[in-house]
Amino acid sequence: MQLHKLSLTSPTLLLRLPPSSTLFSSVHLKRCRISSSKTRNHSDNSTFSFIQSISSSRLHNLVPVAALATKDAAAGPNGSSPAPQDDELNSGYRLPPPEIRDIVDAPPLPSISFSPNRDKILFLKRRSLPPLSELAKPEDKLAGIRIDGRSNTRSRMSFYTGIGIHDLKDDGTLGPEKLIHGFPDGSKLNFVTWSTDGKHLAFSIRQDQDDDDDGSKLRVWVADVETGKAKPLFHSPDVFLNAVFDNYVWVNDSTLLVCTIPSSRGSPPKKPLVPAGPKIQSNERKNVVQARTYQDLLKDEYDEDLFEYYATSQLVLVSLDGTVKLFGEPAIYTSLDPSPDQKYVLLSSIHRPFSFNVPCGRFPVKDDLWSADGKFLRTLCDLPLAEDIPITFNSVRKGMRSLNWREDKPSDLYWVETQDGGDAKVEVSPRDIVYTQAADAPEGEEPSIFFKLDLRYGSSEDVYSDPGSPMLRRTPAGTYIIAKFKKEDREGTYLLLNGSGATPEGNIPFLDLFDVDTGHKERIWQSDKEKYYESVVALMSDQTAGDLNVNEFAILSGPTIPIIGEGKEEANDSYVEQLVWSAEAAVQEVIRRGTQESNSEDRTLWEATDTYIKMSPFMSANKIKKPILLIHGEEDNNSGTLTMQSDRFFNALKGHGALSRLVILPFESHDSLSGATIGHWLFEDTVWQTYTDAISAPENTQSIG
Repeated sequence: MQLHKLSLTSPTLLLRLPPSSTLFSSVHLKRCRISSSKTRNHSDNSTFSFIQSISSSRLHNLVPVAALATKDAAAGPNGSSPAPQDDELNSGYRLPPPEIRDIVDAPPLPSISFSPNRDKILFLKRRSLPPLSELAKPEDKLAGIRIDGRSNTRSRMSFYTGIGIHDLKDDGTLGPEKLIHGFPDGSKLNFVTWSTDGKHLAFSIRQDQDDDDDGSKLRVWVADVETGKAKPLFHSPDVFLNAVFDNYVWVNDSTLLVCTIPSSRGSPPKKPLVPAGPKIQSNERKNVVQARTYQDLLKDEYDEDLFEYYATSQLVLVSLDGTVKLFGEPAIYTSLDPSPDQKYVLLSSIHRPFSFNVPCGRFPVKDDLWSADGKFLRTLCDLPLAEDIPITFNSVRKGMRSLNWREDKPSDLYWVETQDGGDAKVEVSPRDIVYTQAADAPEGEEPSIFFKLDLRYGSSEDVYSDPGSPMLRRTPAGTYIIAKFKKEDREGTYLLLNGSGATPEGNIPFLDLFDVDTGHKERIWQSDKEKYYESVVALMSDQTAGDLNVNEFAILSGPTIPIIGEGKEEANDSYVEQLVWSAEAAVQEVIRRGTQESNSEDRTLWEATDTYIKMSPFMSANKIKKPILLIHGEEDNNSGTLTMQSDRFFNALKGHGALSRLVILPFESHDSLSGATIGHWLFEDTVWQTYTDAISAPENTQSIG
């Protein structure tokens, strides 16, 4: 087995990023203080001449960042900066200092993808952060998702600007770049996938032409890997991709199954001027139905019709020569999954009745088994609407779930069924059972029990203690299974666990050698956070049978800082205390059987009133004495973090005279995307930190009142 290192100039297994990328990642993904009182020069006259000039308004006259960072030409003769106008800091988008702005504006590194045979590598080229105008485009918020009606896909979808192919040589170097060509300039590329034999690529393109709705829709293209020449997959220019859910898959080396917009669909439904009637919900049966504060739910019959309009696809089989065959009837297909032996296709779809209370992931779902040439075989399950899943963490819907193909078998299915009715509060053993059955099993044959679990299948908690995921290797059928390793000097079976290495100081990716027989782990590699941010991309081995060889290195372990609850105690009951303790020392041993590690609250307000009040910053607004900056996306779609929460918290702070500032970011959701927004975010953070550091200095306490 070989481990290569991969940078943009030398071919490798590990993606090496410049040090600035680490800072950018932390800035983009979480709140990050850019300024620090330990590094700022508090003797800067320009800073304090401004601070001392503040009178009744503490925030309206914040000095521009440039004035705080340097004594530029705008400074007065004594080196001080004039105070800005009252509204200068409360209007328009602002920019952070140049050294931070350069990080934000730096072009991102390309994404990479290895060929199925591990002999080639794609460099998927990306653009810088999108302009705010893209986020301002109309979107339909339906059933918990947001749809771009012009493109018939999810809104705010990122894209690639180009594709480069390099041969991956035996000595670890890359061959010259070969560009995929033939598609229109300025095309936005998505959903790049290799054919199962690695000889072709499929991808979608769109052009976002304002005067042509069809130009905004996605078309499927294919490219020959050897020549780099690309061409449309469909002969007709009027066949468009529906990418609201799944989009397309390679059924074999030369055929794709594609979700297309039905040709007979027509225009979108129009919202009626007068509703058909009042909105009524009832619970005559007194069912216990608990739901989180989901965003973007369906509101009425018009929303139901609009969701069905955009989400419905017509499946078609299309070969590389353009031959097309319809596959089933139009439906809301959410997953297309061919079997490893390419004989069958597993189709998942959702259908009515829809819900006004939960997102589309809870709608009725049907799993059907089809032959790869388009013949319906049988329905595997048809689960009803799941509005009544308890909010208890690790609760699930009843019936078959996580239905998939076994990667180590030609055409065997596996799935999971809960034994506790889906309610994690119910004490039962086993809690979940994993079943397996061949696709061609005789009708009426009972499935085999593959494994019984006392814990919930497929869930995880406490990212700080994540042991990593087993590395996979490719089979001759093109599927991926867990790679098993052996040591030359020892008996036993080993796995390689690849983890992101989450820590309070940021991610430090690692690779552990895990002894299956003893449970012992050895750390054989870890990213050097002082030099680079590196992560393991793929296992570079062409061996398809037998155990792989691996050599031994050193052991390295680090502390974790979870929020835990032991026994019947919920984690959030001591959340505040544990947060303080975590800042003082690392928790040494927290993972034990029966210990629940989770920072999510699965009890309702009425079940844990004291805990909710204790954790709520809103309920403690009268106790907050430190300056506080609130930044929130105006279109936040995350359940439980409505934008109005920040607005009301700010009003509560104002009502108690707290030094505070609220910034609402137009068009942004839970995570900020546009360059203008991220730049302004960093500007706000820098100025706020500089300002609050300055007014807290002892020599300025009296002058600022």
